Amino acid sequence: MSDEEVFDAIAKAIKQIIPVDRVSYAEPAPELKGFRIFRFTGDAYLPTDIVLPKEKSGLGFIYELGQPYFFAQLGESDFIEHAMLMEAGLHCGWSVPVHVMGEITGILNAASSKRIKDGNQLLSILTTLAELMGSTFERIRLQDQAAAVLRDSEEQVRLFIDGSPLLLLALDSQGLIHHVSHFGASQLGYLVDHLIGSPFSILHPDDQTAEIQTYLQTLSNLEIGEIHSREAQMFQADGTLIWARQNARRVHDHRGIPQLLLACEDISKVRSLTDQLHFMAHHDALTALPNHTLFRHTLEALIAKTAVQPTPFAMLFIDLDGFKKVNDSLSHAIGNELLCQVAHRLQGAVTSSDTVARLGGDEFVVLLPQATSPDAAAKMAQTILQQLRTPFQVQNHDIFIGGSIGISLYPAQGKTSSELMKQADLAMYRAKAQGRNNYQFYSAQLSATLQRKLAIEHALRTAIEKDELHLVFQPQVGPEGQILGLEALVRWHHPTLGIVPPSTFIPIAEESHLIAALTDWVLDHSLAILAPLNSAYPHLYVAVNISAQEFLAPCTLAKRVRRAGTGLLAGSSYNASDAT
Repeated sequence: MSDEEVFDAIAKAIKQIIPVDRVSYAEPAPELKGFRIFRFTGDAYLPTDIVLPKEKSGLGFIYELGQPYFFAQLGESDFIEHAMLMEAGLHCGWSVPVHVMGEITGILNAASSKRIKDGNQLLSILTTLAELMGSTFERIRLQDQAAAVLRDSEEQVRLFIDGSPLLLLALDSQGLIHHVSHFGASQLGYLVDHLIGSPFSILHPDDQTAEIQTYLQTLSNLEIGEIHSREAQMFQADGTLIWARQNARRVHDHRGIPQLLLACEDISKVRSLTDQLHFMAHHDALTALPNHTLFRHTLEALIAKTAVQPTPFAMLFIDLDGFKKVNDSLSHAIGNELLCQVAHRLQGAVTSSDTVARLGGDEFVVLLPQATSPDAAAKMAQTILQQLRTPFQVQNHDIFIGGSIGISLYPAQGKTSSELMKQADLAMYRAKAQGRNNYQFYSAQLSATLQRKLAIEHALRTAIEKDELHLVFQPQVGPEGQILGLEALVRWHHPTLGIVPPSTFIPIAEESHLIAALTDWVLDHSLAILAPLNSAYPHLYVAVNISAQEFLAPCTLAKRVRRAGTGLLAGSSYNASDAT
């Protein structure tokens, strides 16, 4: 693998995890007292042949600092490359030094056009990737050295072996060690005399004995000069297991007798970083639960396992009730801690064979491979609801929430991961419509109902935007029969849906967060109609029905009412009343 390929792989990983528009790697150019862009992805916001001076660049700042850094506002920086990036529409960026063999050999950079609030949290991901990049560069350098050893004459091999940081071994045809690099052995805690004459298998766990014999047989069948690579676990002298990359080559010694040369490199750090990246790519950063990607893989693997002989199982789709109110009224920090406690309770409610995942926001899913009947799925849903009803203690707050759960069953209600997740999602919305804090099974009738609901929601959004609604007015009469005011009532006649009654579209407006826009439309149009009547009927008022949801933010509602009345009714009466 080349340095360019390493960068391309790291840049791809960064773009999968972090919303960035550009990733670059810059290397110091001491002879020019600056930095050159080695490679980049994204648009060429900076000239590729430019040399950025060490003294006036962010790269020089990071090189001297020796630590990763998040630049929240590139426009507030005095560094020359930041000004160029800002002109190109990029707002923030990260820079992380890359170390190879203890020295900074370059700076890994990423920049985004978005305004990132949690940039310092994301910095840890960039740091991990930079460590992986540096470790891989270091491994490439060592492998190049090892390859040079394997190509050189035996005398040169012997001169190089003893000083190499790699554990370099020469094996005879029986797999016995007859030469060892002194420094490489000491790095793993071994004495050379302890290894000379010992079988190669002594460096490996006992349960790998048969595997080692097969490996040596494979190596003995190599063509002269052919190189074979693998990764395996090896012992250090103190018994600690490490991961090692073993590059082997079959050669002739000075007498023409075949022997094996092996270069063993400790890649434990690289494996650890790779494992960390794999975990981050497949788990939720907040709760450490499996994320959407890993859950879908798990679900698809279960479907594939039961494809030949379908075995029923269930999936639950959980949406927390009341979570948005917690986030808005208390804080996002408390909301995040609440989500972690929810994740812990969900894991405690299921068995070891079940999978709990967080899809994002306040949505969780549970896969129940052993739930072969609707009753088993319902029982688990009841258990989870009971767990969610118990109040949560978060930073001295007693928080009460609930959950709406949708259930889909395999294979009766879906034979693919997409179908099962969609059906469970539809059933969850049905649970919310039934008053929340309950569970519902998917049904074909439910799908048809929800499809109509979604169609109405889309059409209503368009009707509000394009003025396709109309008002009718109902007189409000005093005790002596005089007209005191008018009650504005919104009506909707859709060209294809026909007359949609308020009892249908107003609840949908409330559920889909369109109620505020609908209220504003009624206020604007009712007051516009009342304005011309003001001179003849100065005491006439208009009454507008307001959803109870609007009173959750009374200050905002009052401002919107005042805005609607300003300029339309000078001295006229308007009355926003009657919670629907």
